[in-house]
Amino acid sequence: PFKNIEYDSDDTDSMDPSSKQMAESMKNILGKKFVQKMNRRGEVIDVKVPEDLEGDSAAAGNPMSGDMLKQVTQQAALVFPEGGLSVGKSWDSSIDMNMNGMAMKTKNTYTYEGTEKVDGKDLHKFGIKIDMAIEGGPQGIEVSVKDQDNGGVVYFDGQEGRIVSATSKLKMTLEMNALGQLIEQEMDGTVKLTVTPIKK
Repeated sequence: PFKNIEYDSDDTDSMDPSSKQMAESMKNILGKKFVQKMNRRGEVIDVKVPEDLEGDSAAAGNPMSGDMLKQVTQQAALVFPEGGLSVGKSWDSSIDMNMNGMAMKTKNTYTYEGTEKVDGKDLHKFGIKIDMAIEGGPQGIEVSVKDQDNGGVVYFDGQEGRIVSATSKLKMTLEMNALGQLIEQEMDGTVKLTVTPIKK
């Protein structure tokens, strides 16, 4: 509330205190190696973070602590349902996170939409409907979701057995009660993940 934060890891150090705090958190993970193990359905069953981040749960104000990164990695994966897939089949996946006293509950509903040719390859396409709920908030600020229209799409390479890209569009109106003052905040953003295998 009351301010905007801008951060770019390629820029020089910012003098803004909030951006500087974010930069301190991010520089601990940039260029680091993370290893994850998943089962045949895509469920992440083990995550290994760099030793200097392992068990960093004491840093409650650090969203990039080792424990938080493990949780994010395990819950952000596309997990396929039991049994086969057919066009139009849908299933749900829930994600629960707690950050600085703010509980975030997300329900992703995936729908298999068949195949689509992307850059000359036939990829499997999954639509996503995202429903978010927020309770509590940092430093005594109560946050709730007043309105939302969230969704996305995932492209999956069946031959290589991996995600090619995942795009999420989040459009929400948050209602915040900060020290007795009611504030509405509009959020409209797009997050895109692209997976590029290392050439051996």
